Parts: sequence; C-alpha cells; structure tokens
Amino acid sequence: TAAPRAEDSRMVALRHALAIRARAGEPAAQYATARSWLGLTPGATVAACRPDDADRRRAVAWFETAARNGHRAAAYALGDAYEHGRGVAKDEYRALAWYQRAAKAGHARAFFRIGTFHDFARAAYRKEDAIAARWYAEAARRGSCEARVALATMYARGRGVARDPAVAFALYS
Repeated sequence: TAAPRAEDSRMVALRHALAIRARAGEPAAQYATARSWLGLTPGATVAACRPDDADRRRAVAWFETAARNGHRAAAYALGDAYEHGRGVAKDEYRALAWYQRAAKAGHARAFFRIGTFHDFARAAYRKEDAIAARWYAEAARRGSCEARVALATMYARGRGVARDPAVAFALYS
C-alpha cells in the first residue's frame, strides 16, 4: 500500500499540537512543523506520509522561519532544499548561503556540504582540493562519517593534502 498523504489524521494532529508553539516563535517547534510537512514525526528518519509539492513549499517556509530564529538544523535543511530543488527552485548560491549559516552555528553536515562545493567547483567556487580538505576535516572532527570518507579518499590520492595511506586507512576505519 502507498504511504498516506500529508493530510493523514496523525500528521494533522501533530501539526495542530505544534502550531501553538511554532506561531509563538519557538524555533524547535517551527523546525518540527517543517518536518511534519515532509511527513516526518519528531525523531523519525523515515517519512510516515508522502509530501506533495505544496507540502514541500510549506516545509521550506517553516524551515526558513526556524532558521531565521537561529535553528541550525533548519538552516541546513534550507541549504538542502535549495541544493536539490525540493519545495523551491534549485539555487546553489542560496544553498551555499544557508549551509554557511548552518556551519557558522556548528552543524557538522553543513561543513561537509560546503566542502563538496569546493571539491566539485559548485556555485561561486573553483575546484580547490586543499580548501575542500579543510572543510571535510572540520566536518569529520564534528562527527560526519561522510566527511571522514571524503577526507580519507583525499589522503589516499594525495588531493589537497599530502598523500598518506596510513591516515587514509585510519579515517576509513
């Protein structure tokens, strides 16, 4: 069977419970409301229901509200939305700006995503392996597994860092 639509009674009840806190300006409730429009319940990684384009646009609006109120995961989510064109027009420059805001607030995956912009010459950046390696290293230091893999690959190939198979192996491990 197909996943239920976002109008599913569970999601409606969840959004209703969050609405009072979200409208009162609580960033965590605003972020949770955005996630609910994507079919995600608090703490969930798999959607309980399928969002449509209107739901994604609602989610982006709530992510932006939460991000402007200082919620770092919401800033990261906005970067992701703009990078992939989910609920908004695809715009790498806006994606990068939101990732930078999230990184400034300490979001580990945002450091990784900024590294990919340097690694693959995206948005305003030229391909700069050494700068990408620094962003990956900071993301890895903050716990990003995908950044560890990217950095390990750079050490294995000597891209942007001195080639060092032992460091690559340690990072892969």
